[in-house]
Amino acid sequence: MPKKLYIILAGISMVLAACSGSGKAGTTAVGTAGATGSPSGAAGGSVPKDLGDSFNLTIGSDSKPGVFPSYHIELTFDLPKPNPDFSAVANEVTKISADVQGENIHIFRIDPGTTIPEEGFVIGDTGKEYKMVDGSPEATLGQVALNWSFWKLKVVAPFAAGVSLHADKTGEETVNGRTATVYSFDSSKGDSGAIAAIMSKPGSIGLYQSKGTLWVDKETGGMLKLTLDYVTGVPDKDSTKAIGEGTGHIDLEISQIGQVTVVSPV
Repeated sequence: MPKKLYIILAGISMVLAACSGSGKAGTTAVGTAGATGSPSGAAGGSVPKDLGDSFNLTIGSDSKPGVFPSYHIELTFDLPKPNPDFSAVANEVTKISADVQGENIHIFRIDPGTTIPEEGFVIGDTGKEYKMVDGSPEATLGQVALNWSFWKLKVVAPFAAGVSLHADKTGEETVNGRTATVYSFDSSKGDSGAIAAIMSKPGSIGLYQSKGTLWVDKETGGMLKLTLDYVTGVPDKDSTKAIGEGTGHIDLEISQIGQVTVVSPV
């Protein structure tokens, strides 16, 4: 694997670890729900302190596999970025779907402004990667793994900030045949001191607010579904100041748990 890919993947692991709010051995929690303690939700009961770990439990880490043997994932990112001349904020939509079985991944990605998905495979048990070109597999090195890894960074920071500042348990629902505990989170409802420590001030580069709804698998604690909205400062060309305020939206949903198989295309 190229040195650049090792560095990027190591950076992702460091971000996930830095966001950890759990003191339990063997876990890498993303954030800690309830900056002012464990709040009671509308449906009663306390919010787990390691609520943010649901993300890591689903996607796994370098040292620990995810809690689901296989699954299908659907992702939509509607995210702010500078326009080409850095004079204003513009949003771009990226869609990703994938079948995941252990270290094997079959991924489709539709980039902004396109309609035809790029298709690729990561076959972890052999260390091989392939991109599909005109229906045929071509060996590649690092490109598909990068596409798979980068989306995680887009989720981890706003999700961690939101659930770490304020979360409420709102009930239970069925998500694709599995019982899920539902939580709503909103950083603006957190403790004022914690908000000041975690969130950036409007007009600066950084996250201003994060809120959404989280569905957690009752059996494993893994994330089954997420809707997330956030507000952030969008940087100028030199990343020294914000050119404006942008709003991001993320949808994530897990299905077909234990039902998908990923094999090499060759």
